[in-house]
Amino acid sequence: MSQVLAFGVVMAAAAAVSATVAPVAARLGWRWRAIDHPDCRKRHDGPVPRTGGLAVASGLLAGLLAGAVLGLFPVADHGPRTAVLGAATALIFTVGLVDDLRGCSVGVKLAAQIVAALLAVGAGASAASFALPPFGFAGHAAAVLWLVGVTNAVNFMDGLDGLAGGMAAIVAASLAVLASLLGAPALFVVAAAVCGACLGFLPFNWHPARIFLGDSGSQTVGFVLACLALTASFQSGAVLAALAALLVLGVPAIDALIVVLTRLGERAPGRSVQKRLARMFQADRLHLHHHGLDAFHRHRFVVLLVCAAVVCSCLLATGAALRGNPNLAAAALGVEVAAVAAIRLAGLRARALRPGNTSDL
Repeated sequence: MSQVLAFGVVMAAAAAVSATVAPVAARLGWRWRAIDHPDCRKRHDGPVPRTGGLAVASGLLAGLLAGAVLGLFPVADHGPRTAVLGAATALIFTVGLVDDLRGCSVGVKLAAQIVAALLAVGAGASAASFALPPFGFAGHAAAVLWLVGVTNAVNFMDGLDGLAGGMAAIVAASLAVLASLLGAPALFVVAAAVCGACLGFLPFNWHPARIFLGDSGSQTVGFVLACLALTASFQSGAVLAALAALLVLGVPAIDALIVVLTRLGERAPGRSVQKRLARMFQADRLHLHHHGLDAFHRHRFVVLLVCAAVVCSCLLATGAALRGNPNLAAAALGVEVAAVAAIRLAGLRARALRPGNTSDL
């Protein structure tokens, strides 16, 4: 079976199940009172259920099953490692769902992410398996930081209807191309499944959204994408291909880094180190999409603008891997930095010109 056909089958299976489960997940959200209400930070028009993670997770599982049926996902060959990574992803999803339903403290969520990252890193290496390579101590620490950071970066992007899901679908498609180049069928199947699950969910999440991803959806997708990018990076024998696998997540990663550093650098009398760390995960209007809304005032335009930047950077990064051209990799990074900087600066200018503006936002 050709790679294109395999991608299409896996993606279609994931999309079909995700789209089928999404209305059911929305009804369950209303029944369980897992509702997101609008406020000064959230711009949706009315209450919306935040149980979309059920649909995306179902789609992801369906895509993996389709890949296994096609013989592209060799679970039996690497059972223990696959089981560990599955358990790590399930932990992220479960804690996220509990947070969507009842609420969780920042400490509990961060602890779960760290444990999941340690499980993923400790799963070992296999070029044919969806597993991370072995590291030294410094490598382990960097890998855990990457996994936790990207998980939260994708979650941070889930602030406008369709943004996180659309961006994740683009990144997943790019990672599928890179996995195909590496000859890594398991990575290819997982990337195709993520892409399909997000695309199947997107019509229900497009503005005005009928259901949100919630933490169970955005953090699960972010964690899986982080694992895929890191695995592809270390399984690649070429420096540019390794760099490309990380660059496809550059837009959310750069924005998250700016947000975290801004929050960490805030000065408040009597604020302890513990409170400063907790502040890094508290909601505010420092994110890229908030600046975009302030500057352009059009929800769908901002989503399409950010997604266009992600498409451009992913194309350049993938091209760098295909052609072995470092200039394309540098261009991908340049597009990411320029896009994030331009949107944020436009938002800051709009806020400065707004009557009664609050600079701390």
